[in-house]
Amino acid sequence: MNSTQHFLSFYLRTVGLINACTFIGLIWMIVSRLPVNHVGFNPSWLWLVVLLGVGCWFAVWMNCERWALTAAASWTLLCLLLLIMNYYNLLVQYDEWLNRGMPDAWTIK
Repeated sequence: MNSTQHFLSFYLRTVGLINACTFIGLIWMIVSRLPVNHVGFNPSWLWLVVLLGVGCWFAVWMNCERWALTAAASWTLLCLLLLIMNYYNLLVQYDEWLNRGMPDAWTIK
């Protein structure tokens, strides 16, 4: 294994771990805060965490190793969770929640 492969392996493990921790943290926040579905921070900023996963697709394309598929799967799950949270008003920034008319959780925006 050369240094580039070592770097990609480390990167994929780190990104996979960050995405998995973010996914679990968001699920915990949604479950522990229901029926309150608004927060002070902007969950849309979590798309920056998702951008870390862009390298996963590059590594899958290069056929790096099994960690590439694991990281890509965690990236995909996090993307889906962020889209579902926004669409069903599960975790929305307070100002955005007010602009939407203070909807309950699980209602479509």
